[in-house]
Amino acid sequence: AEFLRSGAQAVENTVTSLSLSVDGQSVREPFQFRTTTPLFNFTGDPSLRTSIDGCITGTSQPAVADGFFVMLRPLSAGTHTVSFSAATPNFQTSVNYEITVEGDLAGKGLVQ
Repeated sequence: AEFLRSGAQAVENTVTSLSLSVDGQSVREPFQFRTTTPLFNFTGDPSLRTSIDGCITGTSQPAVADGFFVMLRPLSAGTHTVSFSAATPNFQTSVNYEITVEGDLAGKGLVQ
């Protein structure tokens, strides 16, 4: 477990910039939302060995995840934009998600 934990944390330790906004409203201090999971099992697609992790077996195996995880309050009915960006010294990404919450699901945290 410690070997997996340290490997997962090493990746996130390189994050130098992080931002998150919902409908143009910035989430303050996104670095505060970092967490490391307990040990869990997963089955990874063996085709990802070369691009993501050479240790993926294609069978059930233990893993640990480390990252920045945010749970939002339920969104009102309608269309919403969630924007995320992150950077490390060697990588940068920006993503915009358009989420539509339908009327009978509004306020229950269910989105489509």
